[in-house]
Amino acid sequence: MHGTGLVTTEEIVCLYSPGGEDTVERLTEWAETTDIRFTPKPVGDGIEPAPDMLGLSVGGDGTFLQTLHECAPAGIPLAGINRGTLSFLARIPPATAPDALEEILRGDSRVCSRERLHVTTPSFEATGVNDVTIEALASTQTRTTFRLSAYLHVAEENQQTARPVGTEFLGVYDGGGAVVSTPTGSTAMGLSAGGPVHAPRHNSALQVTALHHDGLGERTVVFDATTALTLVPDRAVHVSVDGGRTVGIVGTDQRIRITGANEPAYIVRTSIEPSFFAALSEKLNWTVRKDEPASLQQPAGVRRDSSQPGDQFERGRLPATARDERPSWLLHRKHPGPADNYEWASRVAREAATAAGTVIQQWAQRIEQAESTAERSTLATQAEQRSQQVLTAALSRAFPDHHINASGEIQSEGDEEYTWFVDAIDGRTNFEHNNPNYCTTLALVENDVPVVGVVYAPETGELFHAIRGRTAYRNDVPIEPTDRVDLELSMLLSGYDPDGEFLQTFYPHVRGIRRLGSQALNLCFVAAGSADGVWEYDTYPWDVAAGLCILRAAGGRASTPTGERYTLAQDASRHHPLLASNGNLHTELVSLVVATDN
Repeated sequence: MHGTGLVTTEEIVCLYSPGGEDTVERLTEWAETTDIRFTPKPVGDGIEPAPDMLGLSVGGDGTFLQTLHECAPAGIPLAGINRGTLSFLARIPPATAPDALEEILRGDSRVCSRERLHVTTPSFEATGVNDVTIEALASTQTRTTFRLSAYLHVAEENQQTARPVGTEFLGVYDGGGAVVSTPTGSTAMGLSAGGPVHAPRHNSALQVTALHHDGLGERTVVFDATTALTLVPDRAVHVSVDGGRTVGIVGTDQRIRITGANEPAYIVRTSIEPSFFAALSEKLNWTVRKDEPASLQQPAGVRRDSSQPGDQFERGRLPATARDERPSWLLHRKHPGPADNYEWASRVAREAATAAGTVIQQWAQRIEQAESTAERSTLATQAEQRSQQVLTAALSRAFPDHHINASGEIQSEGDEEYTWFVDAIDGRTNFEHNNPNYCTTLALVENDVPVVGVVYAPETGELFHAIRGRTAYRNDVPIEPTDRVDLELSMLLSGYDPDGEFLQTFYPHVRGIRRLGSQALNLCFVAAGSADGVWEYDTYPWDVAAGLCILRAAGGRASTPTGERYTLAQDASRHHPLLASNGNLHTELVSLVVATDN
């Protein structure tokens, strides 16, 4: 989820603290102007997780942390509106909350991971976001000190499951105890005890800091979150997770084990809120940033374009007026236009494709357990319908005036000059049979020419994408076709071949022919150099538009089998064959077809 936008969001669940009712009322009115479900609840009511959900807190950092405890286990990203006095986790100003939410739904925000920690003791287990404190049981008579013995269990690298391979004695902490913090919690009790501040964005580390230590040798130790820390007290102690959200007593010589949690928390950051250090400086009354140039105070990860001059980013905030100065395509999303608009359309399509792929994989697990062909077919239909809903919801929200065609079914009656062709599962037969050669495809077609193409294969995690006239990519690595010129050394891919015509024509002249079962993947494999050419008996725009965009951007070539210009089919009753290649072999491939026809 790192860095991704959230254009597939369908529901916002808002937990608010007392005093935030007026902000919630304004957000409810805003939500009525959108197609987003908005569900406000008092903090403490809990969240029922659902796909494509965004969490929202209205209050201070306490409310934010409580909401994060609800969202993190389900992988729900969280944004925070600041109604507190010293908050720096929740940073969105209430007055600009609707602008921030619109930015999130456009996909212009960024999702950052936050490390969590997991605590195991003989009396309880818990997962926290901030910190764990280990202190002596309270005494009304004297200050109580004790000794903590600390050990680090180093885990093997490059293992899916961390397995301890060695234990190292870290030392002892004599005094009032210790606090183990995440980067998020480094600014709380750990900082008060003399520990460092850790910039929390994508930072997978933990730290242990002594509390009220008796000696001069105790220093904060930072360790990787895959490493386990074991603390052993020489007397009974009080253990508290995230300021008392989970508490327990651990007895003498019993072990307290702390390590990184299996899954991080996800926090949404926008350009309308101050950066981490700007917020922290204000909270701690630091003055080191007082005279810092505004251009350096821009929140990390915010993309600046030509419509957002540097002097608008004073104190890390984007004024509401700046939003109205953005290009019309960003506000209304009707006409893609060149340059940045195609890039934004590609971002939307990539996120929608990967979101749909997650849904498809969930259904694939059920299909794998199905006991009959009929059951597999029913589950495949349900998977296709659900993933198609994810795709069309994302596109219609991002481009409300565009035409959307999903496997021949019109999902949105928009401007046909700009049409999205969508196929939720290209290679459906493969999908039903647990064959990994299937994919999700999206293509933006402008005046019958594919200008943005995205193909995502959920089983392999391969994400092919391209913009017309630019570079083609597989998982953000540039791709290109082979440079092979010898037909006898080439490998071709075949689509549906009802009478064996393609096999009979080409098999004697090439090294091999393979049939994979997905037109979009066939074109992507030629674009990426995994095959030298492909022949398709019949094609439809939703199957090939994205692959064509990627192939042509990579440098490949496509035509009819007899060499005429290939155009996307507009008449489903006609036969629309396709021949594509690395370019070098194209003339020879066409000549074989023509010679066979004659």
